[in-house]
Amino acid sequence: MTRAEILKRAFSEEFVEGMRARIVTGCFKYGFPDETVKQVDRWETIKARWQKYVETGNTEYMMDIASFVMVEFMFPRHNKAYFAPTDSDGSPGLQDSRGQALHTRRETTGERHIP
Repeated sequence: MTRAEILKRAFSEEFVEGMRARIVTGCFKYGFPDETVKQVDRWETIKARWQKYVETGNTEYMMDIASFVMVEFMFPRHNKAYFAPTDSDGSPGLQDSRGQALHTRRETTGERHIP
């Protein structure tokens, strides 16, 4: 499977464009992220938007959440923030509704699948 085929099936340009639009709107409403980084508690902001999504089902809140996550990546508030690519051993994988891991590795091919 090619990268283009994977992205066609597993990536949303519409979502990313929605993030862009919300970032631009947010800059007009609240200021640039590098200017508001110290005043905004991104975690509380993300939690509030997650709750609105749970209550309403409006996926716009998911774009907002992703935008705030991106801003945390750009201007980290975590005092030990760093970037290091992780392999399968460093990933928590996918969980089911009970918090149990779903993601496993196929022994024969090394391909990841969900049982």
